[in-house]
Amino acid sequence: MDLSIDIEDAKKLIPFEKKEFRPGQWEAIQQTLEAIESGERYIVLNAPVGLGKSLCGYIIANVVNYSRKTKSGFPEYHTYMYTKTKQLQDQYTDEFFGVVSIKGKSAYMCSKVRFETCKNGLCTRDPSVLNECRMSNNCPYINAKQVAKRNDITVTSYAYFFT
Repeated sequence: MDLSIDIEDAKKLIPFEKKEFRPGQWEAIQQTLEAIESGERYIVLNAPVGLGKSLCGYIIANVVNYSRKTKSGFPEYHTYMYTKTKQLQDQYTDEFFGVVSIKGKSAYMCSKVRFETCKNGLCTRDPSVLNECRMSNNCPYINAKQVAKRNDITVTSYAYFFT
């Protein structure tokens, strides 16, 4: 798999008005893409606050997903990015095109019980309601989960991922 990209093409992926990389970003992107090309399956980007790891992850995900498009036009794999906070999840979805977020059930309001989250919704007490929610496409949590599974780039929290 060829993951080579020149810096000018990479800059076109930057979704901000200023199309420049901060010091260290381009090097982190290149090193990560080289590691993926060499067969590394798990890569952690550990860098100081302010480097712009979010942008690095976004650029890397787009390069990898584009290189792995199948004949149908969809990527062979999906990219999942993990954050420590819900606020950073919101930053990803607000600032980066095509990124969707999946959060825990407590972040979604139950469509069956007013003022109740999906964490304590009616379907948690009655299995028949859960089946009805799945079939009706009315549950915001189930819908968000389905969108996240189909999307090219999904962001979630470590807490959600490990539960």
